[in-house]
Amino acid sequence: MRFSSRCLLAVAALMAASLLLGACGGEEEEKGAAPAAATETATPTESETPTQEAVPSPTAVSPSPTAEQVTPGVSRRQLKLDDAPHYLDVSGVLPGFRQLDPHEEGMSNQDLGLGADFSEVVAYLSEEPYQATFMFMYVASGEFEKASARAELRDVETLEEQFLAGFYEGVGDEEVGATIRWSDPAVGDTAKLARLTADFWGAETEIEAVIFLQEEGQEAALVFLLNLWYPFEPPKVDTLTIAREISARIANR
Repeated sequence: MRFSSRCLLAVAALMAASLLLGACGGEEEEKGAAPAAATETATPTESETPTQEAVPSPTAVSPSPTAEQVTPGVSRRQLKLDDAPHYLDVSGVLPGFRQLDPHEEGMSNQDLGLGADFSEVVAYLSEEPYQATFMFMYVASGEFEKASARAELRDVETLEEQFLAGFYEGVGDEEVGATIRWSDPAVGDTAKLARLTADFWGAETEIEAVIFLQEEGQEAALVFLLNLWYPFEPPKVDTLTIAREISARIANR
């Protein structure tokens, strides 16, 4: 077993925590006062529970031209990690976003210690409204690795433990309030969505992390996606729209 979704969710939480400190911490030092508390709930995705308060939905984005129906009988290429830049190119569903250089942001594969078994990190940023999206992937080979991945995704208790451990390590302050809600979104063959709400100096920030397994013959793509925004500025594009674009690109390779 060459990967652990538990460990990688912690890596994902580290990325989010680093972004939060950069966004909130800099403002705190500059103004010398805590920002006002958020007054609006983040835009719910379809993965949210029915009891959540409704707010205006994010801008609907049509799938990119690559996200077409799979034509029956058409031979497809083998799923390879070398093709990850193509699978993770979600610019077609992120209008107004710019792609960042993960090396310049300190969020590259090397910076995170992911190693050669994982793709390079792909990052996008929208400034108005503020929304940051990170993603990377792994290709599992054979029935053993695929079964192991499915088992890990069912272990929500350990996933949450590792997610919070990585989050607090990145924040450097376990006094920061954080809660997680879990759901099972319809993307890929097996998926988990963790929605973390964190309170930084009286201001809330929302993070959604999706990890999904998409089986393609003897291989399977294990995709890790982070989406970060502020509740008073609902995200321009919801997390599952991005995840499904990746899924479609993998299916239509």
